[in-house]
Amino acid sequence: MRNVTILLAVAAVLALAGQAQATCWWTGGTATWHSDDNWSGLQPTSSDVAVIDDGETAQISGDADVYWLLVGYGGSNGRVEMSGGTLDVAYRLSLGHQDDTEGYFDQSGGAVTIAASGLRIGSDNPSRKGTYEISGGSLDVAGGLVCIGTSSGEAGLLRIKGITPTSVYIGWFDLASTGTIEFVLDGSGVREVTYENAEALSGNIGLDDLAYSPYVGETIDLLRDISGGIPDYSGLDLTNSAWKLVDDGVDTIQAEFIPEPVTLSLLGIGLVGVVLRRRRS
Repeated sequence: MRNVTILLAVAAVLALAGQAQATCWWTGGTATWHSDDNWSGLQPTSSDVAVIDDGETAQISGDADVYWLLVGYGGSNGRVEMSGGTLDVAYRLSLGHQDDTEGYFDQSGGAVTIAASGLRIGSDNPSRKGTYEISGGSLDVAGGLVCIGTSSGEAGLLRIKGITPTSVYIGWFDLASTGTIEFVLDGSGVREVTYENAEALSGNIGLDDLAYSPYVGETIDLLRDISGGIPDYSGLDLTNSAWKLVDDGVDTIQAEFIPEPVTLSLLGIGLVGVVLRRRRS
């Protein structure tokens, strides 16, 4: 039944696009993307639709092409792990595409390029969830829209880990009220997200600073709008109370470290202890 449903949906999209594609189903469990044996037919090309579900994981380490990549479908989760190479998506990457599914994309290296309809992290139903995590390599969606969650209630998460990712670039950007961008700082900070236009900024900003040692008043760049000007970010909720959202007055939304009085008191007590120990020695 799942094959019939998705084929009908895909056929409708492709008819509009004037193209004929095959649907390639992942059958390899946890294994390399780059083997025909792990697909229902041959591994997908730039004119094919690929589906990763049944709780299985496709691993990308070389060059891969696909027209539409669906991760999580038919009531079962799916996962892609990318450590190197390139992934070129001609139409869309969908994470969590059908009811009661979750789709995960874990990128630690390589280059992902998505054109046309862009990246959907979570889809259009509260039971659909998606997570895209990047800790290395680059993500380029200059030609499309990135939707993180939607107004209908499902959860979407874009997680940026550390300064190692070389670039996170978005054309059109839509962060819904149920969407979250989480910035995980390493010892050097975190890579900012650069975008051209924002359709909505109304979700959550997470900031994990456990591996970072900020000073009072320090600012970290988070979201940069290269179209010029500062977008309205009053609808964003920063979940780490030791930081607050500010801007640089030009084009970048930032987080400023302003710890609460209790935290400052603890820091003061710690400094006094250090001074006393030095005097005794």
